[in-house]
Amino acid sequence: MIFEINYNIAIVHQNQSSVLSLNKEFEQNFELLQSKHVILCLDETQQINKEFLSAISDLSNKFENNNRSFVVVSAALSSDDWPEDIALAPTQQEAKDIIEMDEMQRDLGF
Repeated sequence: MIFEINYNIAIVHQNQSSVLSLNKEFEQNFELLQSKHVILCLDETQQINKEFLSAISDLSNKFENNNRSFVVVSAALSSDDWPEDIALAPTQQEAKDIIEMDEMQRDLGF
């Protein structure tokens, strides 16, 4: 897993298929990441199963409870096959746009 920190956004490149390693990496780096919005870029080979979606959902909720956005980036996934409670974007730029919209909504009290 590779972390890029840019101002208030952490871009995380997921290059491991193990849910255990995903959770472990986020736990080890949570202090650094907790004040950031997170963009999780999935590798094209990432296997999406119930266990993985559950882990992503838990991470997303953890950041959202801290008033931070959590967006998954994958051009290979369709929003039709993705849970509504986890933000999904096909590109990093669209993920940044989602984060900006989330910040505006928070500022307006939604």
